[in-house]
Amino acid sequence: MRFIDDHKTPEEPSDDAIAIYNRSITAAPDNPWAYRNRAIAYRNQGQLDLAMADLNKSIALDNHYGLAYGHRGEVYDDLAKIHQESAHQDYNQALKLNPKNVSALFNRGTFHACSGNFYQAIADYDRAINLSPHESMLYCRGVCLYQIGQIESAAESFRQGLAINPNHSPSLMNIGLIIYELDQCQPAMQLFEQAFSISHAEEAKLALMVAHFKVNEETFVDKSENFSPKLFNIYYLRDQLWGPKLLQTAEHFLQSLEKEV
Repeated sequence: MRFIDDHKTPEEPSDDAIAIYNRSITAAPDNPWAYRNRAIAYRNQGQLDLAMADLNKSIALDNHYGLAYGHRGEVYDDLAKIHQESAHQDYNQALKLNPKNVSALFNRGTFHACSGNFYQAIADYDRAINLSPHESMLYCRGVCLYQIGQIESAAESFRQGLAINPNHSPSLMNIGLIIYELDQCQPAMQLFEQAFSISHAEEAKLALMVAHFKVNEETFVDKSENFSPKLFNIYYLRDQLWGPKLLQTAEHFLQSLEKEV
């Protein structure tokens, strides 16, 4: 049986709406829109776990139900915000108990960076770097400096990270991206080559191809794949690097701390 969704959001007070949809579900337990509407009522009450359970059920009953997917995405977003705020509070408490907690400083800095609060992130990274310099901290600080327009300082932060670990591929990549934007394609290409030789990362390969094309004005053909760097845009690649790579660097740093304990 195919149920018809009226596409309306419940207008009754949440308690009344939940009672109405409880009756609907009892009468027709395979009705996906009743679960979706009850989920909205639960969400309005802040009962996010119950809302998620109802939306999962709604989608299980009809996996082509676009409205249910949309509402589930909103609930995921609500839960993520709660978890992020809880994490932030724990970092603050950890630093209140021990202001020299390097991992808490680094984590809180990454939290601020991912929230777009780059100045606060830089302040936490600076404190962590002063306590225990690490290429991952310097890399993340460099990303934040770039985001606030301090390009030379960003490049210097990446270079400081490379002084600690000359094989830190993300730092090599991002210095390359910075000098590429200054039309220094040949040295940028050398950095991309070095980064790719270390990590074999796809983004280093793509950046190398774009730079090679700009220098030689011809298609660079990889030995194993046959495609043109014209398909790739260096600015799109840069945008892909900043956010995800910052998180990956944070994860790698925390893993290294765990090994040292």
